[in-house]
Amino acid sequence: MLIAAEDNFINETYLCFYKGKRDNKYWYEPIKIRNEKTFDSLQSRFEAEKDEAKNLVVP
Repeated sequence: MLIAAEDNFINETYLCFYKGKRDNKYWYEPIKIRNEKTFDSLQSRFEAEKDEAKNLVVP
C-alpha cells in the first residue's frame, strides 16, 4: 500500500505493509530501506506476468 504523508514542509509517499487493526485504528509499517535487489530466479515468471498484464491494458 502507498501512503502519502503531508505536512507544511514535506510531501512524501511511503510504501507500507498493513500490520492490522488495533484499538479501532488501522496500523501500517513504512518500508524505509531503499536498497535495490534482483530476483534472478523469478525473472522468467516476472516477464510472463508483465506481458500478460500489458495485454490486459493495451489492446
